[in-house]
Amino acid sequence: MPVRAPASLTLINPFAVRWNCTAESPDFIPVLVLVEFIGVLQPQYGASRDELIKGVTTLLQTRPLVVDAADLAWQEVRLYQSSAAGFADCLIERQCRTVGIGLVTPDKSAAKAGMALLVK
Repeated sequence: MPVRAPASLTLINPFAVRWNCTAESPDFIPVLVLVEFIGVLQPQYGASRDELIKGVTTLLQTRPLVVDAADLAWQEVRLYQSSAAGFADCLIERQCRTVGIGLVTPDKSAAKAGMALLVK
């Protein structure tokens, strides 16, 4: 049974974690790692949607971390915050929208991120 860590966000609190990076040598976080981050915190630690949003926001704001496609990641966070779609679905929708491609999905949850729902 998963054990809820006291204040799940302490796991990513930049003051509680010793980052091995500096302004001269920043650590890089691929945008896909944010999806994995959510995928771990949610089921294993029982983090709420609000805690997940706060956690990703903290990572995006933490210096000297560099997040790949940070502008896209911020859009993904805002979409995740304003919809009932999953975080990965929000990333897919934002990536497609950024390059001007529409997306059709059979997944009703993913459609909540703004994708067109494929129906019979």
